[in-house]
Amino acid sequence: MDENYEFKFSLFKNDLIKIKQKNMQDGVVCYYRGFDISTASIKVEKHDLKTDNLNDDEKLFYKTKQSDIYEASKKGVGIQNLLKFEKLIVSPLGKISEFRFEERQNARLKTSKKYSDV
Repeated sequence: MDENYEFKFSLFKNDLIKIKQKNMQDGVVCYYRGFDISTASIKVEKHDLKTDNLNDDEKLFYKTKQSDIYEASKKGVGIQNLLKFEKLIVSPLGKISEFRFEERQNARLKTSKKYSDV
């Protein structure tokens, strides 16, 4: 990365995201589970892990190589060709809204010294 890129958000395990691929109307809301840097892909899971209540976009997304079988989690989702990749926020009352930009969070390890932002 260089100065031509703009920081959008920090992403942590179990964050709610919305992704949209080609041939999708609205995209899929799912939980981020991990990242594979060797293939530039992510692993995601459906929020309720059920496959009997999939909408059309979710059927396209969670479909396996076998014709009529769906899985509630998916590995190897390539991030480079996504049409949309957004972070979502869930309020304490369950309302889902789009994430608003915040300053980049510093990584704080248990072994690192604490500092103050003065």
